Amino acid sequence: VGVDVYADGVCIGKITEVLDYPGNAVYVVDNGIYMIPAVNQFILSTDMDANRMEVKLIKGMRSDED
Repeated sequence: VGVDVYADGVCIGKITEVLDYPGNAVYVVDNGIYMIPAVNQFILSTDMDANRMEVKLIKGMRSDED
């Protein structure tokens, strides 16, 4: 929680919550704007020293998408 999340080099927000599901955790970014599964397909890198996570977004991860 509190880690800055980047997609394509642009900050999309901070992790505000981690939901623990049986299959995998889900990172909630900016109180639900993005829901990102904590799996290697989407988490490209994590640098805790820099407080930064790089992710890959796909359609459907942003809650306000059509």
